[in-house]
Amino acid sequence: MFAPRFLLMLSLVAFPLGARAGTETAPILDLPIVKVPGPPLGPDVEPSVVVTPATAGALEKAGWKLRADGGLERVEGEDKGLIPPSYLEMAGFEWRDGVLAYGESPEAVPHDKFFPILKGLSSFTTAARVEPAKAGAALAAWGLPPSVDGRRLYNPNGDATYFGIMLHYLLAPKPDQAAKLGVERSIDVLNRLTRAHEQAFRKQAPDIAQVQIDTARLTLFSPPRGGETPLGSPALKARPDPAAMLKGYKAQLEADAASALKDGDELRRKDSVEALAVLNNLERQRPHGRLDLGAVPEPGKEKPAEPAPAGPAPPGKPKLEPYAPLASGLPGLLRVLDRVNGTPLTPDQQENLIKSFPMGDLVWRMGAQDLWRQGLTGKGVKVAVIDEGIARHPELEGAVKERVNLTAQRGKGAVGSHGTHVAGIIHALAPDAELRGYAVFAGDDGNSALRENPEQPIIDAIHRAVKDGNQIINMSLGSGDGPASQLARVVEEYASKGVIFLVAAGNSRHYSGGIDAPSSAPSAITVGSLNSAGRMSDFSSYGKRFNARELTEVVKDVFMAPGTNIVSAMPSQAYYAGKKPDPEYEAMSGTSMATPVMSGVSALLVQDMGRMTLVPSPLEMAQRLKSALTVSSTQLDFNTLPEGGTFLQPFFVVRPVQALEALRTSAVPVAGK
Repeated sequence: MFAPRFLLMLSLVAFPLGARAGTETAPILDLPIVKVPGPPLGPDVEPSVVVTPATAGALEKAGWKLRADGGLERVEGEDKGLIPPSYLEMAGFEWRDGVLAYGESPEAVPHDKFFPILKGLSSFTTAARVEPAKAGAALAAWGLPPSVDGRRLYNPNGDATYFGIMLHYLLAPKPDQAAKLGVERSIDVLNRLTRAHEQAFRKQAPDIAQVQIDTARLTLFSPPRGGETPLGSPALKARPDPAAMLKGYKAQLEADAASALKDGDELRRKDSVEALAVLNNLERQRPHGRLDLGAVPEPGKEKPAEPAPAGPAPPGKPKLEPYAPLASGLPGLLRVLDRVNGTPLTPDQQENLIKSFPMGDLVWRMGAQDLWRQGLTGKGVKVAVIDEGIARHPELEGAVKERVNLTAQRGKGAVGSHGTHVAGIIHALAPDAELRGYAVFAGDDGNSALRENPEQPIIDAIHRAVKDGNQIINMSLGSGDGPASQLARVVEEYASKGVIFLVAAGNSRHYSGGIDAPSSAPSAITVGSLNSAGRMSDFSSYGKRFNARELTEVVKDVFMAPGTNIVSAMPSQAYYAGKKPDPEYEAMSGTSMATPVMSGVSALLVQDMGRMTLVPSPLEMAQRLKSALTVSSTQLDFNTLPEGGTFLQPFFVVRPVQALEALRTSAVPVAGK
């Protein structure tokens, strides 16, 4: 009998590392090579590129001329377009033997491709000629949030990211259109801009990138469609400039710390200093840095390169400021700012600040800050992550109390991006919960010679996690087996005794007979995925499973949580090697991401049950948790669900604040509390 195939519930969008050149034949170079004139970059600067007359003629026909530095400039027109040599290099092109060639390939770019390729590149360079700070400030003034669907538009310091720069470029002719954007439309546009960057700078096809940019523009300005989910309020209103917002908060905290020092109030001073450290670290964050576009000066206004400083370089490396964790620092920051202001931050202020954090979109979407204000941060709750091993990351170092390797993998082969991402999501919502990682899958750099069937390690991990006292067990994994499988039976054995299992429903909606095992275990909490618009993600599994032992069909309640383009922590070895000042974050999608969202929320609610109620047994605690999640949720409208679902299967959209209220309504007060 073949062993079941267990999969991490993951859908990751990544850029390929390589690029494939075209297939057209390179021309025969039978013309003399000549130097190309161009505007000098400084006194006595010789042209750095020489081309054939045929290449120069083809460039002129396409509307471009070569510059002395190897870049390109439009021949004529109101828009004095400029393509610096750095952009040609980024896009995988180089000047070679007098022609423009595909890098890492013997093939030259055919002359008839000059016009569409250079037109595509010039769209990026035109967009990048606006300073990132000005573009970011404009986006905020138009009412656009810091990030949409996991793609950040402007960084905490106010600089526009790649996505923000390109959106600014598209919207600048008609910025009023920003107020009409819906979530679905925005997602489509950002997906096209993602593909445009990939085509231009990974696949050597700026002409195809231009098609994506043109389609994104048409999408932005097409008439509204019925049923679009508003991006924000019905009429987006201007947001504060993010750089000015951070500057204002920092000034408040500095003044409060100085006042506390003068008053001899060490506790207040310590609070303000720690909150200030969080903001200082936040200011450095630049998600999507790998997509950054280089600066493009106005033609004729380039600054000459600065000469290298005379004398030997100063010894040693610059000392980095101590890292202040952002996820675990956010609850305290909000508390201190409330105190300094003398009143809680307004909802708008909260949203703008929270969404500036790398994992802030998820926090805001789940309303976690409203539970934090009531002292619920997961403190004292133990959560197990059965997955790949959790890699090192500065956000997680204080939260991960133990790492157990149950694979045959060694060292870095036992840790991976999936397990780290899952742990980061739990930590973002329940920053004081104790995490314990149990590695059962090979990681990103796993040794293929040491790979094995993970079923027994998963079962061993469950036994170990229960023995270690974990109240909540996160399992972002599954197989196509049903509730009679050995793994599902082990989960059910412990779940029926009060261990809280959050298990991914699966990512195989289009080719699966139902939800995956072990989420099919009757007492486990099955978790499905929502996209940014609050609709079921197109990959999220659902449906009945047949129990071969009981001869019954198992239909599970599916609890729905955000799982599409969720930003969380990624392995950051470079941070610890001193090669990069900031840790890494990426967006991933899957019911794998929705499951730790539920684990984080559950940790907050379990903490409240522990301090507010008399709970005679873990089983009653688990039952009350599931009941509160159910009665406080809203069901997905049947008309919005995919075809083929059963009428017996509800999909509950979780609302954490309402779940807390439901728990407290049914609570038995603890004497003296």
